[in-house]
Amino acid sequence: MELDLYNEFFALEGRHWWFLGRRKLFMNLIRQHFGRRQDARILDVGCGTGMNMDGLAEFGTVYGMDGSHLALAFCRQRGFQRLTQGHMYQLPFVEKSFDLVTAFDVVEHEEDDRATLRGYRDLLRDGGMIALAMPAYMFMWGEHDDAAHHKRRYTLTELKAKIEESGYRVLKITYFNTILFPLAVAFRYAKRWAGKIRWRGKPLQPKSDFIITSPPVINPIFSVIFGTEANIVRRVSFPFGASVFVMAQKL
Repeated sequence: MELDLYNEFFALEGRHWWFLGRRKLFMNLIRQHFGRRQDARILDVGCGTGMNMDGLAEFGTVYGMDGSHLALAFCRQRGFQRLTQGHMYQLPFVEKSFDLVTAFDVVEHEEDDRATLRGYRDLLRDGGMIALAMPAYMFMWGEHDDAAHHKRRYTLTELKAKIEESGYRVLKITYFNTILFPLAVAFRYAKRWAGKIRWRGKPLQPKSDFIITSPPVINPIFSVIFGTEANIVRRVSFPFGASVFVMAQKL
């Protein structure tokens, strides 16, 4: 991920509707399927600037891993110390040492996603779980994906097959950011059109989506909408959306 995005994420994660809504959704579903376990060991892979680790602390002792020293520096600013710099192709942990592995917007960065999923499985104790989220639909590919160094976006069917092939039983799989998805599609195509316009020799639109989608008027409205969806998803699975979430258990 490009370095300026870490700075942007650190500044926005505590107040931007997208970060707030998805964090509520993740924690609701982890609470439902994993529960509170004070003795649990949790690894947040690709922990970024550390905001999700704060929520995960409800479920056990949280460890963070990221490939970027800058990301881990932001985590330390938030008060986290159980941090490791590393990558999925060379995991610096003992096998069967965690009860829950989370990877939010991580797997899409890996060249071999099946190997990544198997790597998570190796880290899990018997009966351990994974909680993953990733962007949906290749037709939604945009400048933000390039800036974040994504390799792919997923469909629910594709992800479910890869999860099961890698030795897991799916507990919950759903699209999310569903209510706002039509606006997301319109926004994506508008950005593509804007990218063809140049101002002083540069494309009109920024690489990141968050710069555009955080005006004070929009933020509270979208926060309520996404927060409502985060409550509904505990009872239903959505048939489409801008992202995919899955919880699965090691077989």
